[in-house]
Amino acid sequence: MKRLALMITLSAMVFFAGCNNTESTAQPDVETDTNKPTIILKEKKEVEEKPVYGVGDRVQVREDYAVTLVGVTELDPEEHQYDKDDQVILIELMFENISMDRDHPMYKLEMRQSNGYDFGIRDGTYMVPDSKSPYFGQTVNYTPVGTKSLQRYVYRKENREDSIEIAFGDYLNESTDFSIKIGEHTAPDFDGTIPVRDDAYKLGDSLLLAKAKNDYTVTIDSVKKLEGTAEKFGYEDGAVYEVTLTHSNYSLEKMGNYFDMVVVDEKGNTGYQVFLKYEGYPREVEGRGLQRVMHFVTHTDSDKLLLFYYDGYNPEKRSYFIEVEDIK
Repeated sequence: MKRLALMITLSAMVFFAGCNNTESTAQPDVETDTNKPTIILKEKKEVEEKPVYGVGDRVQVREDYAVTLVGVTELDPEEHQYDKDDQVILIELMFENISMDRDHPMYKLEMRQSNGYDFGIRDGTYMVPDSKSPYFGQTVNYTPVGTKSLQRYVYRKENREDSIEIAFGDYLNESTDFSIKIGEHTAPDFDGTIPVRDDAYKLGDSLLLAKAKNDYTVTIDSVKKLEGTAEKFGYEDGAVYEVTLTHSNYSLEKMGNYFDMVVVDEKGNTGYQVFLKYEGYPREVEGRGLQRVMHFVTHTDSDKLLLFYYDGYNPEKRSYFIEVEDIK
């Protein structure tokens, strides 16, 4: 009996000694380096492929503007004064100014880059249409805020292709890519409303501007609709307007052409300036100043217009809007 009790006691002593040794081994006193960086491995994210748009896709960029490629048409090179082996194409796009006033950073007014964007095509060169071309002058330098402009550009390509890739970008380095087959086309969307401006002038109001030390004014004297003229320019639904304006305290010797005028129809679309045969050189009007006549064609026949005027000689770089109603 005594031998059995002794063996139990010895076994218990060996067991507890083993437990103490295990705990000591499992929790060693180890110094750690707190200055070492912690490396966290993250899953590699896939780079999203940039979208490529086609004809009729309306692409909005920021809260600033939207652009739609209306179509690409192949033109007869000889009819547009190019070599018969050239591939000449017409690119039509709709540019919508959603929220940008003329002082928006997208515009580079000091370099007269007032449209705010640029685009290009592979192996293509932009060509200014000949004055006899039906597409002469069908671009708008500045699209006023709240309006749309159908812009038409003629390009000559060195290599003939069935489709083109267009890179459209603005001066804030935002780019949009389009891929379009030549011959694809959709109807431009001219629906909309004319902007309402609280700061708009009325027909006959004088706009006070300044050039050097001489203050001068600009007055829109009259706006007339020329019936039956729009069809000659290929605008069955549009109209041609004659705008007469006078610069006072101004003379032919001081005359400059650094001003823009844009006509907006009652659906919010900008028109184009056109040149009629009887449009003469600006003339002096005794007691008033320098008077000139300009003509514009619009996409829709309208009884109400909004005129936009900008003068580069104005030190305040102000933009002026003139409302014209009940046009006859």
